[in-house]
Amino acid sequence: VKPEGEVVAALPSFGNENFIPWKSDNYCSQMNLLVYDFLIYIDEVNRNFISGLAESWEMSPDALTLTYHLRQGIQFTDGWGEMTSEDVKFTLDKQKKSPVGISNTRQIASMDTPDNYTLVIHFKTAQPTFFMALTPGNGASMQGIVCKKYIETVGEQVAGQKPVGSGPYRLAESKLGTYYKFEAQDSHWRVVPEFKNLTIRMVPEVSTTVAMLKTKEIDL
Repeated sequence: VKPEGEVVAALPSFGNENFIPWKSDNYCSQMNLLVYDFLIYIDEVNRNFISGLAESWEMSPDALTLTYHLRQGIQFTDGWGEMTSEDVKFTLDKQKKSPVGISNTRQIASMDTPDNYTLVIHFKTAQPTFFMALTPGNGASMQGIVCKKYIETVGEQVAGQKPVGSGPYRLAESKLGTYYKFEAQDSHWRVVPEFKNLTIRMVPEVSTTVAMLKTKEIDL
C-alpha cells in the first residue's frame, strides 16, 4: 500500500531550524526523525532493541570495541547513493567534535571501516551501553545518519536547510519560521508512512493551535 493524502501538524517552535544532526536542537530534532534513519531502534512496547541501519552489532568482552554490521542497499534520497560505513563514521566523528554532541561519542578513540558494511569503534574507556545511547528515545534524536558525500559537496549551511537522509520522508518545500512540507517515499526498507504529504506549521500560541484544530486547519 502506497502512502496517500496529507496530514497537517503544528509545533510551537522549530528551534534553530538546522537539520544537521550535530547542530539541531530539540525541536528541529523531532523533524530529523522523518528524514534520517538510525543505527538501532527501540520497541516502545516490549522495550527491546531493534535493528535499524545496523543489522547486528556486538561489543567486545572488555567493552572497548563495538562492531556494527550495516544493512546493505539502503539508498539516500535524491540520488545520493548507498549508505555505507563511511557515512556512519563521518556522522559519529562530527558528533564527537560538536560542542552539543552526545557525550558518549567523546569516548571514541578511533574508528575502522574494513568494508562498506562494517564499522569498528574503539573506545578510550569501557562503553558497554554506547549502542543504547544512540537510539531514539534515549536522548539521541540528533543522531540520524547523514550522507557524507552530500554534506561534503554542498556544505553544512545548505545541508542544514535541505537535508538528505535515508528516512521515509524527504523535505520537499519549506519557509523558515513558517512551515515544512515533507513527502513520503512510496517504498522504504523500514516503514512506509500512511500519509504521502506531511506539513508541519509553526504555531507559537496555544490558543491559536486550539482554534485551528477546531476549524480543521490542522490535524494534530
